[in-house]
Amino acid sequence: MRTPLLLLLLLSFSWAQNISAPILSGPKYAVYIDGAAGWWGEALARSLNVPGYAPKNAYNNVILAFWLPDRAADLASAWASLDDSTKTTYLNAYHNAGIRVTVSAFGSTVNPATQNLDATATANSFAQWIISNRLDGADVDYEDSASFENNIGATWLITFNKVLRAALPSPQYTISHAPQGPYFMDTKYPDGAYNTIHQKAGSGIDWYNVQFYNQDSTTYSTCDTLLVASDGWASNTAVSQLIAKNIPASKIVIGKPIAKTDAYNTGFMSSSDLAACGKMAKDKGRFGGFMGWQYPSDVNGTWINAIAIENDSATNQPTGSDVLKPTSVKPGIAAAVQLSVAALIMACLLAL
Repeated sequence: MRTPLLLLLLLSFSWAQNISAPILSGPKYAVYIDGAAGWWGEALARSLNVPGYAPKNAYNNVILAFWLPDRAADLASAWASLDDSTKTTYLNAYHNAGIRVTVSAFGSTVNPATQNLDATATANSFAQWIISNRLDGADVDYEDSASFENNIGATWLITFNKVLRAALPSPQYTISHAPQGPYFMDTKYPDGAYNTIHQKAGSGIDWYNVQFYNQDSTTYSTCDTLLVASDGWASNTAVSQLIAKNIPASKIVIGKPIAKTDAYNTGFMSSSDLAACGKMAKDKGRFGGFMGWQYPSDVNGTWINAIAIENDSATNQPTGSDVLKPTSVKPGIAAAVQLSVAALIMACLLAL
């Protein structure tokens, strides 16, 4: 008679350890984390936006930056250094709050195709790192502009993403990309850049965190130049113009610097202006969400909450903070509960 009880306890303990990652069917509210107020303990947990440590906010995709082909850097490295029990506790806290945790590859410091890295080997290495660190997916911040100009970038990324998708199947894992807005231009890049990538590998990309900033004369700094028709040198790359190229509206996530200091030239817009643009886009059914660079400028959630409240009011979609459970348990307490359950199971085993 004791065996069924023991099995029930074992199943309950297994469930408590592994809360499944949420499916993000509504607007994406993504944020990159590339800096921390502290690199261990509660300071790191707050810097990672772990629910129970960080203030509630609407972010539903935390993106750790960056994985590099030769090492993990910054917050990706900090995550890798956590012990398995802490990862479990943090992941359960994220998932319980409706948040997926992914990691971004490359960034501006790596030029994979130009450096002649093998696309297949690099994708497999990236996928293995994600799996071994128990994350919910990948983000690809590919900024090797020279490779597009030299007619090799699109081919490299198509191979890379197909291999990555095979290793990280949907829906368990998500794959986002973070192209700069101009990578969707019609004639600048001989290989078509992201227009070609979307045509040949877009079915394996869940959404695009498009970087609508740092493009000099193409400012993307008003609702018109962001949503309707881009200004400056990067013509035909506003949101509606991407949709006209058959990029699904639901896959276009508007990426913006959170603070003025997060941009090194143009593209900054206030959260109130972005909220107005977001509502305008959503009212027309043309929107996938927002991405912010970067979290240290929004640790209280003021920027994303102002945007999400306005955006969600147009769609009746819950914000990340709305989907938090009524009771929020700090990770340390959750770990203690898990240990207590483990002790109870051990006691049952000894009693058999």
